[in-house]
Amino acid sequence: MSITETAGELRFQLLMSIQTCLLLALLFFFYTNTYIAQTFILEQYQIIGIFAGSYLFVFLFERNLYQLVNSVFFDKRQTAKWLQSFLFIIAIEGLLLLPIVLLCSYFFICQCTVLFIYTGFVLLLFKIISFPTTHILSF
Repeated sequence: MSITETAGELRFQLLMSIQTCLLLALLFFFYTNTYIAQTFILEQYQIIGIFAGSYLFVFLFERNLYQLVNSVFFDKRQTAKWLQSFLFIIAIEGLLLLPIVLLCSYFFICQCTVLFIYTGFVLLLFKIISFPTTHILSF
C-alpha cells in the first residue's frame, strides 16, 4: 500500500519550503544586522531577497544532490519517498522557525543569543530527524 500526496499537498509543501527560505533569510538578516553591520549599500528588502535566494539555492542543490545519489543506490519509488519526506521536513522546519522570527521582528529581541541557539537547535533537530528516514529507506 502506498500513500500518495495530492497536487494541493505538494503545492502547500512547496509554499512552506519557500516560507522556510524566507524565515531563514530573515533570521540571518537579523543576525547580520545585530552582530556584523547595521549599514548596507543595498536596501533591506534586497538583502533579505539575496539571503532568501541563497537559501533557496542551497535547498535546491541539496535536493538535486539527494536525488542524484538516491537514484544510484535506490529504486524510483524509494527516491520519490525520500524526496517527499525531505520536502515535508523542510516545511515543518519553517513552521518551527516562525515564532522566533515573529519575536525578532515585533519585539526586537534579536540581541539575545537564546534565539540563535533555538534556531540552531531546530536546524540540528531536523537534520537528525532526516537520518532515520534515510535508514528506513535504505534497509
